[in-house]
Amino acid sequence: GIGITGRNHRWLHIEAFGNFDNQRMPEGYVRGFKFLLELLSRRRNQPVRINHGPGDRTPNAWQGALFHRDAHTDIKTCPGRTTTHDWFDSAMTG
Repeated sequence: GIGITGRNHRWLHIEAFGNFDNQRMPEGYVRGFKFLLELLSRRRNQPVRINHGPGDRTPNAWQGALFHRDAHTDIKTCPGRTTTHDWFDSAMTG
């Protein structure tokens, strides 16, 4: 699918359904995201790393997690204003 302009050819897009601008996403979402990131990391034999920007553009570079709003800060809040990188990143790597 088309998720982030210029980053659709090698990114896996995982959607978080819900309005998380006013309330934090449920714990089940967090566990699901962590499970997927750990699974993908193991399959690639790479540690889970979090990336807040475009990163390395080489085809084999592991990008980690990127919020939709990291690429479109002027028009997107996804995955919601209550989902901060401090909170989410520590939940994914902790």
